[in-house]
Amino acid sequence: MMKEKINKLLAQIDLEIDEIDLYGYDIIETSLSMVHRLQNILIDLKNQLQTYVFASKEEISFFKNQKPGI
Repeated sequence: MMKEKINKLLAQIDLEIDEIDLYGYDIIETSLSMVHRLQNILIDLKNQLQTYVFASKEEISFFKNQKPGI
């Protein structure tokens, strides 16, 4: 189900963010790298959603109401 995939993806992103050294010398480069990583994740997610067939109204509700908050 897409909801589980999104939750797994968010957990992975949270781990990557937690590993960032905010006091490191290359924070600008690290931040830029993370922005590019997130852009790629969102592009991939968008492409998957364009071909995904929603199984239930619950999933549709998730992507209409909860996902925008993410």
